[in-house]
Amino acid sequence: MHPPCRRWLWSTDLLPALWLILCLGCLPSSAPAAGAAPKPFAIPAAAAEVTLETFSDQAGAQVIYLIDDVRGVVTRPVQGSLAVREALEQLVAGTGLGVVQDEKTGAFVVRRGRNGPPPAVATESRANTSSPAMKNTLRARLTAAFAAFTAAALSAQTVTPNPAASEPGRDDPVTMSPFQVSTSRDVGFVATASFAGGRMKTDLKDTPLAYSVLTKEFLDALAITDTEAAMEWAVNSYQQRGDASDKISNLDGGTRTRVRGVITKMLRNFFELGQPSDVYANDRVDFARGTNALLIGNGGLGGATILMTKQAMFDKRKGELAATISDQGARRMTLDFNQPIGTKVAMRGAFLWQDSDTWREVGNDKRRGVYLTAAARPWAKTQLRVDFEDYRSRERLAVNGLTDGVSGWDGITVVDAPIGTLPGGVNSNAVGLTRLGSSTAPLPIMLPGYNNATVYNFANHWQTMGGGATPQTPVNGILPANTANLRAFGQRINGFENAPARFGIATSKSKFFVTTPSYEFLPEMTTYERFLKNASFYVDQQIGNDIFVQVSYSMTKNGTVSNLLATRLTEVILDVNRLLPDGRANPYYLQPFVQTGGDDIGKGTNKWDELRAGIAYQKTNTRFGTFRFNVIGGMTERNTDNRTYQHVMARNPDIRQRPQNDRIGFRYYLLDSNRPYDVPNQITYVDPIANTNTPYNVQELLNLNFADANNRTAKRQFDYLQASAFAKLFKDRLTLLAGKRWDRFRVTTKNALHTNIRASYPVDWDGRTLLFDPDAPANYWSLSGTQRALYNPPILDQRVSTNTYGGIINATKWLGGFYNYAQTFDTSRSVLAINGNVLEPTVSLGWDAGIRVS
Repeated sequence: MHPPCRRWLWSTDLLPALWLILCLGCLPSSAPAAGAAPKPFAIPAAAAEVTLETFSDQAGAQVIYLIDDVRGVVTRPVQGSLAVREALEQLVAGTGLGVVQDEKTGAFVVRRGRNGPPPAVATESRANTSSPAMKNTLRARLTAAFAAFTAAALSAQTVTPNPAASEPGRDDPVTMSPFQVSTSRDVGFVATASFAGGRMKTDLKDTPLAYSVLTKEFLDALAITDTEAAMEWAVNSYQQRGDASDKISNLDGGTRTRVRGVITKMLRNFFELGQPSDVYANDRVDFARGTNALLIGNGGLGGATILMTKQAMFDKRKGELAATISDQGARRMTLDFNQPIGTKVAMRGAFLWQDSDTWREVGNDKRRGVYLTAAARPWAKTQLRVDFEDYRSRERLAVNGLTDGVSGWDGITVVDAPIGTLPGGVNSNAVGLTRLGSSTAPLPIMLPGYNNATVYNFANHWQTMGGGATPQTPVNGILPANTANLRAFGQRINGFENAPARFGIATSKSKFFVTTPSYEFLPEMTTYERFLKNASFYVDQQIGNDIFVQVSYSMTKNGTVSNLLATRLTEVILDVNRLLPDGRANPYYLQPFVQTGGDDIGKGTNKWDELRAGIAYQKTNTRFGTFRFNVIGGMTERNTDNRTYQHVMARNPDIRQRPQNDRIGFRYYLLDSNRPYDVPNQITYVDPIANTNTPYNVQELLNLNFADANNRTAKRQFDYLQASAFAKLFKDRLTLLAGKRWDRFRVTTKNALHTNIRASYPVDWDGRTLLFDPDAPANYWSLSGTQRALYNPPILDQRVSTNTYGGIINATKWLGGFYNYAQTFDTSRSVLAINGNVLEPTVSLGWDAGIRVS
C-alpha cells in the first residue's frame, strides 16, 4: 500500500513459418479498402494534432495532413460505432477542415478549405526495430554500423521530390507512424496500444499476449514513483520482500519482484536496463507477463517490465511541475518540459528531486535525476532522436528487526576488567555471558560514537547472550527442559514469541529497552546506492509508403554501491564491562549495543552496449485485411565487474594478510545519538594485551575472503535475429500473430581465487587488483565437483531458437476469445547432463487463453 499523499500540478518452429507464408500469400496488390464497416471510436475533444493520431490508431487508417493546416485547431469529440469516413468528418466538423480520400491508397487527407485532389502520399515514421551481426570489438563495430546507416539515410534524401507531394513554402504532408506508440491515446487509466505485436505498434485489443499498461495518470494518481512500486499493481505479481539484507547484498541490482512466481527482467525502450528505476522520465510502464522471447529477448522467464521514456513533441509546448508530500515524510518534485523549435526540431527534459522518509525510524530515500531528449525531422521521411539520462538514488536502508542477544543474562554477573575466564569457576553459559576474542586472537573494534580515531583490542572482554543460546543458557532466568525445541535463540525482539516479559531481567537490571516494529538501527550512512547513465540514439527512415527502417544504439552504465555493515548490526547485546580496553571507566556500562567484525563495501558495475536494426512492411485496410511484417536483428554486450572492499589497519607487514587479520570492527550503542560512519585515514590501535598504543594508516583493500558473485567479472554477448507477421482478416474478426527468433549467446565468467589465495598474490600487491581462478581445462566436466571449484566455469557458447504464435477471434463486437503460445530461454547457468555434455539452454514455454468482453 502507498501512503496517503497530496499532489499539486501546474500545467503551462514450424507454425510461425506457416503463418508467415499464409500472410505473405494473402498480400494484396494495392486495392483500397471500402472503409464502410462501422468501428468503435472514443475520441475526446482536443488539439487536432492529437485527435487525428488517435483517430488513425482507432480506425486503422492512414491520415495525412499539413502541419500548418491543423495547428491551433480543436476538433469535436467522437463517440460510438461509426463508419471510418463518417467518424472523421464528425471529428473535423465545424473546424474549417475538409476530408478527401485518395482512391488509390485509401488514405484520408485532411486539408483546410480545399476539396481538390489530395497530394501524393509522402509519409514519415519511426520504426522500433534492430540489426543482426556481431564481432569481437563491439563498441567499434556498433559505432561503425550506426554511422554507416546514418550516412546511407542522409544520402537517400537526394532523390528528386514529386512536385505534387508538396506546395512551395509548405511542410511535407505527415502520416501517423505505425511504429510509434503514442501516449496521447492513453485516456485516464486506459492505454490502447503497445509494441506487443512483434515489436510493432498493435492495439491491445488485437494482442493475444498477457500484456498490461500503467498509464501516467495511473502512476500519478497512486503516487507510484518507481518500477518496484508499479509492479505491485501488475497482474499476478508480487515483491519478494525479506528483511532488507537481500537487497543490500545484491550487487547486480536486479529487481526482487516476481511475475507468475519467476523473476522478471527490466527493459527501457526494449533496451536492457538491468535494475529497477524511478518513473520520472517515463510516460508509462508496460508489463509483459510470462514467456515471450520475441518480445522481451533472452532470459525473463517471468516476463518483463518495460519503461517507455518521454519523447520530444514537435507540435506543442508543454510544461508540468509536480510536488508530492505524504504524512510519512515523503518529499518529491518533478519537472517535465517540452519545447518545439520551429517545426522540425523539438527538445524535452524531465528532472527529479526526492528526499523521502519512511514509516520506519531511520529509513530515507534520496533521488536525483536528469533526463534530456531531442528529436529532429531534417527531411520528410527521416527522424533522428537522442536520449540522455543521469540518475542516482541513495537509501538509508536498515535490516528490519533486531534480534535477541540479552535474555540469557542473569542480571547479576558483570566483568570488572578484561579476563580470560570468569572468577570463581562460574559457568559463563549458565549466566548468559560469552567472551570476545582471546589473548592470541585480537578483536579490533572502533567506537565511532565515542572516538573514531582509536581502535581498541576488545579481546577478553565479555558480552551477553540470547536466551537458549546453549543448552545451559536460560531465558529470562528460566532454564527450559530443552532449549533446542524451544527455538528461543536468535528470535527478533519484537517477534510473536518474544513477549515483553521475556526481557524482564534485562530491562530492570540494565538500560536495555524492547524495540517497536518501527524501530531500526543504522549509523549515519548511505546503505544502498544505485546509479544509471544512459545515452541512446535512434535513426528512422521511411522508404515509400509501406517500408520502415530503424537503427538504434544504446550505451548504459549502471550499478550499485552497498555497505554490508548494515546487514550485520542486527543482534542487540549488553556491555557488562566496567572498563574500556584502555583502563578508563566505561561510559557505556550496561548499555545495549550492536557490533560487527568489519565493514564490506560492495561495488557492482554493469556496462551495456546494444545495437539493433530492423525493417518492416505494412499494408492497412486492403481488401483482404491489414498485414504487417518485420525482421529485427541486434547484438548486445554486457560487462559486469563486482568488487568488495573493507577497511583494514596497515598493521601486518604483508599486505596480503591484512584483509584476514587486520579488519576493523565497529560497535554502536543504541542510546548514543552520535552514530557516525566516518573512517579516518589514520587511527591509534590500543592493545591492552600487548600494552601498546600504535598509530597505523587505514586502507580500503579488496576483501579476499569473498569470491564468486562478490568478486568476479563476466562478459555476456548476445546476437539475435527475429521475424514476425501480423494479420487482421475477415473485417477484423480474426487476428493472427506469429514469429520466430534465433539467438546465439556467449558467456565468460571469471571468479576471484578460491584456494591458496594469499600466497597467489604478489608480495607487492596494491590491494586493489583482483586475481582470478584459472580457466577451465579441456577435461573440466570429467573432474569432481571439488576439483571444478578450482577453476572458472567454461565459456558458454550456445544457440537457441524460440517460437510464438497466437490469435484472436471476435464473435461479436463485444465478445471474443484469444490464445497465445510463446517460448523464451534462460542463459544464467551451464548444467552438466549425465552423459557429460552441457545441457542446452533452459527453454520455458507457456500459453495464455481466455475470453474478452468489452
